[in-house]
Amino acid sequence: MAVEHVVLMNRKADSVPEEAERLLQSARRQFRALPGVLDVRVGVRNAQGEAPPSAYCFLMRFADPQSLAGFLPHPVHAAVGKQLREHFTDFAVHDFAELGDKPTERP
Repeated sequence: MAVEHVVLMNRKADSVPEEAERLLQSARRQFRALPGVLDVRVGVRNAQGEAPPSAYCFLMRFADPQSLAGFLPHPVHAAVGKQLREHFTDFAVHDFAELGDKPTERP
């Protein structure tokens, strides 16, 4: 069962937008090469009206929960995370398992 890993973040006020976006593109390429990663997308908020400035996201799809569990302690994830924290703040992380055709029992 595939797992979606969503990371939301805001660019720090003192971070140059072009540098931050180059870092996101580099992170996407590095993450795509890791085992169990099926897809990585990077986006910027495209909202109508008032919205927090420079809201970015990673949308990642993993083959299964074990692949996500292996990604989190991976050295590439640690190194890229350190670089991201230099340019971004207010991280929010959400993981979602895809629902099947039948309702899933919840505790």
